[in-house]
Amino acid sequence: ICHGWHRPKEVRSGRMSLSSDDTLECPQCGHAQVTTVWSSVNVTLDPHLRTRLFDETLIAFNCRTCSYHCRVETDLLYHDMDKRLAIWLKYPDEDGLIRVDDRVNRGIATLWSDYTCRVVGSYEELIEKIKIADAELDDLEVELIKVIVCLAGQINMSSRFLFHGLTKSILGKRSFIFAQGEGDSVKEKSCPLSPHESLLREAIPK
Repeated sequence: ICHGWHRPKEVRSGRMSLSSDDTLECPQCGHAQVTTVWSSVNVTLDPHLRTRLFDETLIAFNCRTCSYHCRVETDLLYHDMDKRLAIWLKYPDEDGLIRVDDRVNRGIATLWSDYTCRVVGSYEELIEKIKIADAELDDLEVELIKVIVCLAGQINMSSRFLFHGLTKSILGKRSFIFAQGEGDSVKEKSCPLSPHESLLREAIPK
């Protein structure tokens, strides 16, 4: 995490994609430098920002003095107008809680009533929600499937277990791919989709 002080020198608005030039302090050597910090990305109007979000260059801090590299962990709104999707990356506070102002909730309910709106607490969860939308799946159903898979496989549900994508066999059968663990210890787990579809139809009637 890069700590520093918020002192924007310039605010750029790319048709709803918002960034500012902030002075951040390197956590390793203490060098202060101006870094572009994004607070909102509209991937319909600025699709290149989606690529930068996935490869992490959008949220990267690279110290020009000691070459230290880390993420800039600030709140970020992801906005996809085509998919009617809005995901707010809201980092937990010092108490470990994600707090959203009531005025923001009322604004979302009024202005984005036809959107799927979600709040997540980590970069990894943000990317997961985007991948679920790309696969045209219901994220609430995916969360239920994750619980079922963890219980069946005796996987610790407090550890990171995220949707990674879908695969299709030569026979046309689809499977979920989940990513389990963090850092260099991430392992992929494949689970057939068809058994869970019937369970979901019973658990979540349409």
